Order: sequence, then structure tokens, then C-alpha cells
Amino acid sequence: MSVKTRLFGLDRNDEIGDLSRTVQSMRDRLYLANMKLKENERAMLQVNKRLEHREKLLYAVNQVSEALLIAGEKDSTNTLKDGMEIVGRCLDVDRVEIWRNETANGEPCIVKKYEWVSEIGKTRKRIPLDAKIKSGVIPGAFEMFSGGDYLNGPLSKLPQEYADFLGEYEIISIVILPLFVNKEFIGLFIADDCRRERVFIDDEMRMFASAGLMFASVFNRNIQRDLAITDVLTGVRNRRYLMETAEQQLRTCIENNLDFSVIMFDIDHFKPINDKYGHTNGDEVLKILTSRVRHVLKHDTLLARYGGDEFAVTLPGVDHGKAIKTAWRIQRTVQNSAFLVGGSLEINVTSSFGVASKTENYPVLAEIIDKADKALYKAKAAGRNTVVSYHESH
Repeated sequence: MSVKTRLFGLDRNDEIGDLSRTVQSMRDRLYLANMKLKENERAMLQVNKRLEHREKLLYAVNQVSEALLIAGEKDSTNTLKDGMEIVGRCLDVDRVEIWRNETANGEPCIVKKYEWVSEIGKTRKRIPLDAKIKSGVIPGAFEMFSGGDYLNGPLSKLPQEYADFLGEYEIISIVILPLFVNKEFIGLFIADDCRRERVFIDDEMRMFASAGLMFASVFNRNIQRDLAITDVLTGVRNRRYLMETAEQQLRTCIENNLDFSVIMFDIDHFKPINDKYGHTNGDEVLKILTSRVRHVLKHDTLLARYGGDEFAVTLPGVDHGKAIKTAWRIQRTVQNSAFLVGGSLEINVTSSFGVASKTENYPVLAEIIDKADKALYKAKAAGRNTVVSYHESH
């Protein structure tokens, strides 16, 4: 009953009026007490919701930390992605990304290395993996993040230069935290919402920051591992990684009765190229070569620098005939057009190829590589710029 409802007799100056006013006063106090109770109930509901949300965030952090602690070195990347999904679903965002600081062509940039995307996020425009963004695209951003500052909130409340750049990717709200390892700024941890404007609350930010610290540790471990197994000049895998991984590939193929082939190739007359154009331009030729070869191969095919200007490709599950066809595709791609070096220098480059495959007589990796190498030298002797396959009759 509303406190504004008047009782009969309130305006009388007799016993009935006194009783009516007493009843009205009691009813008003009861109403106010009831309103206070409802306010307390609403407050308790809000407290319970906050506690439930905090418990959910703590559980998510615990899940991430447990997964990362249990993960071994070889599956840490997959575990990192699983952890990002836990964070994304817990925060109810549409994308979670990790970006790494790198240098490209002598300029500092940031590279997108990992991402988790919700079903809604998949329908929105997004920056592809391995995309490079120069540090100066948003003036002052690199200095801000390297100093430990962060962004949190809807794009409509951010500085215009951020809103202009991020808005292109259909982001409504975003949180960006810098990642540090041993006080070194190594990259960014990002989550964004494509559906609504929001400011991430303190509990969410603490959870996000905790996850970021753990991810930074794993991320840094992956960087160090990549450096150990990657050829610094060309960016492809090095000989150490080739031998370790190809051994595993061959063992699996033998266990499952599958084919296994190796292509060895190098650049024809590479020393004269170095002598004529200089080692800096020679290095550029190697980089362009590996870039072209990568476009011919499937994304998960192992391409490694074996030494100098010699490279190897392993093809698990691929028979000898198909391996030869792959070698010819690479050969045509290499010689298809001149290599543009230093922005203006055109150098015509060709390569020679040797192909060998697993057989009953040659089931060992070192033997297969040796046979492919011998076939490569036969290609050189045959006039270069060609493919020669090794047969047991050689």
C-alpha cells in the first residue's frame, strides 16, 4: 500500500483522527522498512553477482595457470591458445590476441602471433596472423605501452587516432595491456568486444593482467625456442631443427607404412652472385628464394636451410613421383622472374634439385639426405637449373 494513500479521518481532531494518524504512521514506517529491505536485497544480489563473477575470474586464472604449468615445451603453443580461449570466454569478449615486438627492414614493428576468436568475432573483419604493423602507425603508442600504460574502454572514449585505426576492424570496446619479461617490453595482450560498449572492471583487469604475465612467460619461452631452431637470415628452420623433426617424420612414416621423400636444392652460381653484387645483395637473394619456395609448398611443409645456399624440404607421406613434381614446381617458381634486390637491382636466379625417397634399402634419414645430395650434384653436372631424382641403380 502506498504511503500516499490517505486513511479516513486523518483530518479529524477527535479519537478517530488520533487512531487514523497512528495507523497511517505505522503503515508509513512499515512501507519504508519494506523499501529498505528490498534495497538491501538488491544490494545483496549485486554483491552475490560480483562474488560469482570474481569466482569465475579466479577459476579461469587457475585453469590457465594449471594448463601452462603442466604443458611441456613442445605443446606450449597449443596450451597458450587454449588459455587465450579460457580468457576470452570468461571475459565474454570476441577476440583475444598476443602481439610481439619485432624489427622488419630495420624498422620496429609489432606482429600478430596468436589469437582466439569467438563465433561472432569470426564474422567481423580482423587483422590476419603474422601481420606486421609499424610502431609509428599510431603516434606515441609504442612509447605509451613501453612505459607500462594500458587502454581500457569503448572506442568512443579513446583518443581519436586509436578509434580511427581500431574502428576499421569493427571493435566496439577494447583492453590493451603491454607484456614485459625481465622489465623488457616484448609485446601486447589484447581483448576486444565487437558487440557493446563497456569498461572492463577492476576484477576483470586483474584477471587479464595475471593471465598476461603467465602468457608472457610462455610466449618468451617460445621466442627463445624459435630463435634456437630458426635460420636468422632467411627465417626458415635451421639444420638442427631439420634433423630432429625429419627423424620423427620418417619414424612415423615407417610405423604407418607411408612414403617419405626429401628434396635438396641450392642456387646455381651463388658464389659469382656474391662476388659480383656483394654479400648483402647475396643475402637478399637467399631471402627472396625462401619466400618464393614457401609460396609453392603447403604451409606446414618443412623447409630448412641446410647450409650456405643449400636448402632441404621434407615430404612425409609423399611418394617419389609427387616429390619430383614438387621439385619442378619450385624450380619454375625460382626462375620465373628476376629477383628484385635493393629496390632496383634485378638478378636472374636458377636452382638445381635432387630428390630421394625412403626405400627398403635406404630407410635411414642420413642415407636419404645423402642420396638427395648426390642427385643434386648430378643436376649440377647436367647443366644446372634442373631436377634429378636418385634411383637405387645410380
